[in-house]
Amino acid sequence: MDSYESTRRSFIRKLGLTMGVAAMSGAASGAKIVESNIEFRLSTEQQNFMDQYEVWMDQFVEVIKARKTQPNDLEINKKLMQLSEQHQEWQKEVKGYMEDENFARHYMVLTQRMTDEIN
Repeated sequence: MDSYESTRRSFIRKLGLTMGVAAMSGAASGAKIVESNIEFRLSTEQQNFMDQYEVWMDQFVEVIKARKTQPNDLEINKKLMQLSEQHQEWQKEVKGYMEDENFARHYMVLTQRMTDEIN
């Protein structure tokens, strides 16, 4: 198992505790994403999904940070549940997209950024 696969599995296991992350796929072409000097070519459909996911991710990070300081706040916990439900609704779509290596690697870069911000 290469280091990418090991990191990916470790991350999915960690993230799965709060969001139920599953593997994903899709076809590459169209839009480009540049992260850490690596170019990820995504289809327009994949790019649209990632745009939504990044908005969701920013909200999730804010809620997790707030929950660390206010673990018993009902509104924060309610928002966390809503965000988790949103993520669950995307599971089938994400699973399909993850079959595309470019999408999977881009997704992992973003989710690692999220993990780093949360920790």
